[in-house]
Amino acid sequence: MTGRADIVLADRRGIFAAEHCEISGNLIHAEGRWRTRTGANYATITYSEPRRYTWPLRSIKEVRWAA
Repeated sequence: MTGRADIVLADRRGIFAAEHCEISGNLIHAEGRWRTRTGANYATITYSEPRRYTWPLRSIKEVRWAA
């Protein structure tokens, strides 16, 4: 599968908002930004600088594909 997705890792806080995500074998390749919520009622959303990662599928808790 390929496309935009939100990726939740099992051992990290925050969501990786991937502009491009691809599952290839037992690996997931993603390009995007970390999205975190802070502040009162978690109303403030901040984004990291653009990043590129490759993770093994076993480290991924959830992938939410965008429509």
